[in-house]
Amino acid sequence: MYLINYIYFKGKWEIPFDPKETKEDQFHVDDNTTVPVQMMYKEDDFHVFHDEEISTHVLQLHYNESVSMMLVLPEKGLQGLEEVVCKNHLRKWIRSVEKSKYKVFVPKLSLKTSYQLKDILSEMGITDILGGPQTSVEYQKKGIWLYLRLFTRLPWTWMRLEQQRPRRRE
Repeated sequence: MYLINYIYFKGKWEIPFDPKETKEDQFHVDDNTTVPVQMMYKEDDFHVFHDEEISTHVLQLHYNESVSMMLVLPEKGLQGLEEVVCKNHLRKWIRSVEKSKYKVFVPKLSLKTSYQLKDILSEMGITDILGGPQTSVEYQKKGIWLYLRLFTRLPWTWMRLEQQRPRRRE
């Protein structure tokens, strides 16, 4: 048995961004840092919500009826949001978004990262099967042998947002 990290999703926005409307603009990373990005733009009826409890704007972008992406813009910085947000907020946002005409600016982006599975499993209290970069474990119960080969480093996760065809790979 192998633990493999791979998801492929290629969808089209329900309300696509026009590539002709994409322009260079400044993206505010934090209060002190801005970087130039290609900013996608669209004015239309979008699903939006303002969570006054945690001073956060929420935008739900749909691919189709069953798949969407939630973009969150905190008024008081990302660190404050990270300290308080939980699954109950996400549930509230999904229930509370309403269609309204908005001008939406979304940075065109590509993200890539890797994970140390050893750190994640250790935080979960699973330490007995962790060894080097590759660990093999044999397990027997009621005559059934299970051979597990565990790679403790997941190679990479990649996500790209584009005007018409956002893609996500892991």
